[in-house]
Amino acid sequence: MAKDHPTLIKGAGWALGSDTADALSDIHAVAHWSLMALLLYWLVHRHQHLYIRGSLALMLSSVLTFSIHAGTERQFAPDSSLAADYMTTPSVYAGWYVLMALVLRSVLSVHWARAGALASAALVVVLAALNTDSSVIGGLMAGGLPVLAWYITKLLLDRNRAQETAQPVPPRRSAGWGA
Repeated sequence: MAKDHPTLIKGAGWALGSDTADALSDIHAVAHWSLMALLLYWLVHRHQHLYIRGSLALMLSSVLTFSIHAGTERQFAPDSSLAADYMTTPSVYAGWYVLMALVLRSVLSVHWARAGALASAALVVVLAALNTDSSVIGGLMAGGLPVLAWYITKLLLDRNRAQETAQPVPPRRSAGWGA
């Protein structure tokens, strides 16, 4: 499945053994999709305001990272598929993990669980940055842009809520005989 694509697990093959690294790489190739779907499903039923913020941040982060990837990737591999290269970039998956950690940090009330979510996201960002050709661009795509997208969507949603509360609500008419 993912034996031809670079992932965070492939670089650790020397320590894990070839078969173990291949198995973990195959799991990693589909784990982020399942985790993201489960998290969004849970959010839509339990925390709709975070579902809206998380899904908007996911879209904004994806647009930003794809734009940077498109701008930098054409310098290195002009004959490859841009979308396929984007989807196999470890920084993209790491950015999704960072957004999931930010959502969990907002939902969880236990401090050690919040710290664990953020620490695991930071570890994934470091691994993704070290696994790319340019550590600066990899770190930006993995950690900087998802965090930026998370706070931009907060500002936009807060501004929208403030505008909604500032507008006067017209009085309702009763739907009776005299209406």
